Amino acid sequence: EKFLEDGNFKTGEDNKSVVYSIPIKQAPRFNKLRSRAESFDVAFLETPRALVVSLVSAFDAYLGELLRALFYLKPDLLQGSQRPLTFRELAEFETLDRAREFILEKEIESVIRESHAKQFEWMETRFAVALRKGLHSWPTFIELTERRNLFVHRNGVVSSQYLEICKKHDVDVTGLKVGETLHVDPSYFSKAFECLYEIGVKLAHVLWRKLDEDGLDASDNALIEGGFDLLQDKEYGLTATLLDFAVNGLPRHATALNRRVLLVNLCIAHKFGGQPDKCTELLEAEDWSACDDRFRLAVTVLKDDFKQAADLMRSLGAQSKSVTRHAYETWPLFREFRQSPEFLNAFNSLFGEEFLLEDKSSDSVSEQKQATASSPSVSAAKASSDEIEPSKNAEEPNNVGDSTP
Repeated sequence: EKFLEDGNFKTGEDNKSVVYSIPIKQAPRFNKLRSRAESFDVAFLETPRALVVSLVSAFDAYLGELLRALFYLKPDLLQGSQRPLTFRELAEFETLDRAREFILEKEIESVIRESHAKQFEWMETRFAVALRKGLHSWPTFIELTERRNLFVHRNGVVSSQYLEICKKHDVDVTGLKVGETLHVDPSYFSKAFECLYEIGVKLAHVLWRKLDEDGLDASDNALIEGGFDLLQDKEYGLTATLLDFAVNGLPRHATALNRRVLLVNLCIAHKFGGQPDKCTELLEAEDWSACDDRFRLAVTVLKDDFKQAADLMRSLGAQSKSVTRHAYETWPLFREFRQSPEFLNAFNSLFGEEFLLEDKSSDSVSEQKQATASSPSVSAAKASSDEIEPSKNAEEPNNVGDSTP
């Protein structure tokens, strides 16, 4: 357009079109620019589609690895496999383990090739657990995977099969007709990413806890660390979704401490995600009286009681191993507290220097985790000699989470 305007090539105009006359010596330049513009138009349409296809492909690969891990965790699950072996195939295996690996790969491959709805049906049957009950993102998941199929096989053109499957799974397709073309905008892509992230995490932890009774603490810690990473990335909506599942959707937790950690992080996600009322509601519903100063500090900060929070900072001291200097500088919990004069004065009195108000987000996640692993407000309590464990009178029974719906 700039080439046409700068060259004054316009020769006519009506209500429907503009006419340009290109001198022959300018034709090569014009044709090259037009070709580039047309290529860009194609890329502008196809690249977002390709990214959606890649998202779903990544989920499929993840599901395959998850199933493989579960079968290794519980090898007996393969005993129910109906996968036949020919005598020739059997003769080629040097050991029984090689035959088992072959059956495992074929079993997983057969599942991945099914539709995503049938994949979940298979897992519910094989692992004897309800995976879709209460999963509000299920219609979004089905629509996404079916749209992926349209992009791959029909250039995004709506088919009767797409509409039929979507309606079967309560997807709102009102006003959409066969023959229309679907596209991808930034909002749709973000929603797709969050949907696959959510379902991937929930699926892994439900099945993990179902098959590994001894893995409860490891599962808790993985959820805590995953939530911490999302808080660092300011993915507050996704964090809230996953941690609400972790706190309220799971029947048990390894310890009451783990549950408290998850709950505090959920409150952080609500507070900084634009839902402070939900944060307050969760805090008020919990009895924090038996908790130690680490939790009390987290609660007072979330309630914006910065004066008491500063007093607790001084009470914990500069040498605290549960809430370190690095924690005060980087934890998402203290994001707003760090801007207050109460924090600045307390920090100065503890560490003998002024706190510089600057962006600490460039710190690596691994460094932050290493420095803050014992915090109940952002990460799991790990078993190590240099951490402060809650005193016995501050602990709650380990079955507190049993009453969680």
